[in-house]
Amino acid sequence: MRDCPFRDVTTCGRENLQSMAARKSQHCGDKSHLLAEYNRSVLEWSNALRNLGEKPDDTEFAVLLAKVDEARAKTRRAKSAYNAHVAEHDC
Repeated sequence: MRDCPFRDVTTCGRENLQSMAARKSQHCGDKSHLLAEYNRSVLEWSNALRNLGEKPDDTEFAVLLAKVDEARAKTRRAKSAYNAHVAEHDC
């Protein structure tokens, strides 16, 4: 470990974390886009669940359930894409 100018070694650790965070906080357009896509898909899934919870009749139920399943799958894909990007680019 490098020499720490502070008495408290945790202060140095905190400074290291802050400098790492500053380096990683550089704007990454792809990450922002992927996060926005994830947020949109979560909202879509939430709306689909709300619609399903409004006690539709039997004919609507199957359609709404399919929409919930599609939205859930889309959300999972978006989350996986975001996590893969973060893991690959460390941003």
